[in-house]
Amino acid sequence: MLLGESELASYGLAFAGEQSWTIGNRGFAGPEIERARERGNLNVWRRFANKSEKTSLWIQIGEFVSASDATSFAPQLFDSVLQRPGVATELIDVTEKVDVTGLLSTLTGDERSPYHDGFRRTRVIVGTIDQWIISSGFSSTNEVWSWDDIASIVSAQVVKLGSRSV
Repeated sequence: MLLGESELASYGLAFAGEQSWTIGNRGFAGPEIERARERGNLNVWRRFANKSEKTSLWIQIGEFVSASDATSFAPQLFDSVLQRPGVATELIDVTEKVDVTGLLSTLTGDERSPYHDGFRRTRVIVGTIDQWIISSGFSSTNEVWSWDDIASIVSAQVVKLGSRSV
């Protein structure tokens, strides 16, 4: 369901961890969350890193009961990703200018937070496809990820999700 290391090889990324959990078990509330929890729907999350380039990315997919539930909840997830408690984050930009083929109701943000002796830049994208929410964060302490690279990777994830057998 999620992209793998081989699909991200051109970025020099290596697998760096994964988790899955039942929607509703991580602090979110609301009718969309409750309906997904009642059905036992899952979130899956995977992280990749390129230590020498000081870049990383994570991709998360959550299944909701309906497309309208996913679309309704996406802004709350987007806000929570950008506003992490205990992290002094500076929001640089929130834009709708990034087009990802197949992804609906796309929200994108660009932030900067302190990191060791410098800063870490993270670009975030959250969008929906049918009953699914795809969210992803692209971080670097060197060069910032380009929106074109981000759109390409997230588009590949949309294609992979769309091609899965149901």
